Amino acid sequence: MRDRYFNPMEALPGEVRRVLGTVEPGPSETLTGERTWTLSSGETLGVNLQETPVQDLRVGEGSTTRPFLTEGDAVRGTVHTRSNGSRVYHLGFPLGLSWMYSMDPELSGGRLNTTFDTEAMAVFYGDMLDEAGVKTRLSTSPTVVAHVSDSGKVLLVRDRNPATASRPVTVAGEDLGAHVYAGAVTTSTRHDGARRGEVRCTLDVNSARILCAFGQIELASDGAVTVDATGLEDKDSGATGRVVVEGATAAVLTIGKQAVRHEAGTVTRFSLVRTNGIWTLAG
Repeated sequence: MRDRYFNPMEALPGEVRRVLGTVEPGPSETLTGERTWTLSSGETLGVNLQETPVQDLRVGEGSTTRPFLTEGDAVRGTVHTRSNGSRVYHLGFPLGLSWMYSMDPELSGGRLNTTFDTEAMAVFYGDMLDEAGVKTRLSTSPTVVAHVSDSGKVLLVRDRNPATASRPVTVAGEDLGAHVYAGAVTTSTRHDGARRGEVRCTLDVNSARILCAFGQIELASDGAVTVDATGLEDKDSGATGRVVVEGATAAVLTIGKQAVRHEAGTVTRFSLVRTNGIWTLAG
């Protein structure tokens, strides 16, 4: 942990200790190269550091704080169990294994680490969330950030890694199961009555995309239906676009006050027209 001037702290404030437990920051050093960290479960985590600041953590005796990530005798991460049973994790390194004073390294220095396995780190952090009882609403690639509105009608997708931003992105979750999105391919599935959606799209020049639902979908039984609405991408008012529906399950698409029925095992095609930002059935 660092102070307001980014200097390593020798002792944590009392308010912070009440949250993190009896743990204090130890010696800090800048490390480069491959390292192997060991979890309390006995599993190992391989990391590749590039001038990454890493701080040893000191755990007090007889406390409810315990090391859960170590490198030899050095403690890299601790977990504190609070009186209400919740868990608080403290890591002695930046989450992205990088330390940047600014997004522009030429301005303020720092080092952006581009060599570590993002998938492995995503699994590591995901396991921490699961253990803490935090359930993620959406799943996607490790470098992608996705947010869905409470209604499920708007989906924001952004790739934080410029090197991968040109590839198609897939976002999945239960919150996406009832809607179909313009400019994307939506696969809606139903299993034992539970719905789930998978949305696939490409990103714009800013490595981001805002997808808006143009309708809702209801499956008649368990199975999957795919709605290809990429033909609705970047359409001006008055323009028309094609939608293709496929799947072995019967479904009903509701677009405003209009409905389109998809018969099981067939391909359903129809056109929409955009008027004042709203899609309706053409003709």
